[in-house]
Amino acid sequence: MKLSVIIPAYNVEKYISECLDSVLVTKKEIEVIIVDDGSKDNTLSICEDCSKKDSRVKVYSKPNGGVSSARNYGLEKVSGDYIIFVDSDDYLFEGWDALMDPLSGDDIYYYNKSIKGQPDKNMMLRYISGVNDENICIAGPVWKAYKSSFLLGNDLKFKLDLINGEDMLFNLEAILLAESYQIIDFDYYYYRQTVGQTTRRFDDRIIGSDTKFHHYLASLFREYKADEKTAADIRTFSVINAVIVILDRISYIDRFSNAKEKYAFLEKKPYRSVLGKNNSLLFKLARAKRYRTLYYYMKSRNSLSMTKRKVKEIISKK
Repeated sequence: MKLSVIIPAYNVEKYISECLDSVLVTKKEIEVIIVDDGSKDNTLSICEDCSKKDSRVKVYSKPNGGVSSARNYGLEKVSGDYIIFVDSDDYLFEGWDALMDPLSGDDIYYYNKSIKGQPDKNMMLRYISGVNDENICIAGPVWKAYKSSFLLGNDLKFKLDLINGEDMLFNLEAILLAESYQIIDFDYYYYRQTVGQTTRRFDDRIIGSDTKFHHYLASLFREYKADEKTAADIRTFSVINAVIVILDRISYIDRFSNAKEKYAFLEKKPYRSVLGKNNSLLFKLARAKRYRTLYYYMKSRNSLSMTKRKVKEIISKK
């Protein structure tokens, strides 16, 4: 059994060596496919040096196109029976290669210690999207092993025209297509939670991208005839979360006078349909069109959150 490990990399010179070292400790048959997505630091040279020392490492370089394009590029290069994805600022625990032991022909293996038993597809849709009472969300491509012939045979790829949500769409389509899957009680992955500058600014593309995401989501459920109740719950939950995220991003615009026109998205589908389905202060202000108050409320909330984060960082260093 050969495993392909796809690692998209962009400006991660601080982390990439630790990531690669953790992957390459195994003696089992693997190939490591690194796709440098137009890095401007020393990431590419570090990866190329690694490939010279270990023939299992294959390095590809392409112009910057985002993590989805890098993962799609990696999918074109695999030769293994199964595929896992690893983010370049994360690393794998010692003994991670035990994840290969259960691989025996199923389309997808989900490695999770919180999910009990072998849930049906409706429940898996809820786990992937985060719509469940257990607060489990497995939307990303990590912590999973995919059968290569399953992904490639179904031409499963990450959407290139989305800023957020492409991972969830990929995995929702994967479970809807899968003929067999397993939940494995095993953890092998360290997720490094870093806060990038992109989360602290407003991107003009975000509203258009999110609207497109909800269109894709609705089309996906129609195409595969997903359970109506499950699909409706996931769509509503996704739109509510989208409203919160977009309002958060708007609050990073420097002045309300520059931000006020952005609130027009709340008057459009699918966002206006969920304003009455949440009674938090944020949604009450949105329903009342108290946009100035909403702007400063979100701004103060984010300022407090950043202060708490900085305090935690200071304490952790002592």
